[in-house]
Amino acid sequence: MFNDVMQIDAVYLLGFIKPMGLILMIGILFKFINYKVFDLEAGDIVVNFIKMTAYGSLGVYIYYNVKISGATEIDVLTFFTFLLACLESMHCFLNSIGAYFVAFLRVFIFPPKY
Repeated sequence: MFNDVMQIDAVYLLGFIKPMGLILMIGILFKFINYKVFDLEAGDIVVNFIKMTAYGSLGVYIYYNVKISGATEIDVLTFFTFLLACLESMHCFLNSIGAYFVAFLRVFIFPPKY
């Protein structure tokens, strides 16, 4: 009975990927608007990059495992693990690679005046 109650439709997991691009673009836009000189140290950037890779790999693994298996229902723990892995991977992306990406964009859009 517990397994029947704690199941969720797999469509929610597979459909969650679509808004992730929009969430990532909004995060980059906010980072672009609130641009600060890099306030992260090199060690923090490396740790965020490693976390981004680990959480991203977990999210990709769960996504493809559910998609390939053709599961119609998944347990809630798997769904929330996927959800949090995706969000944490995007957060770590914005704190590591995204910071450099925003700095690169700022230089070309608003070139420094010497």
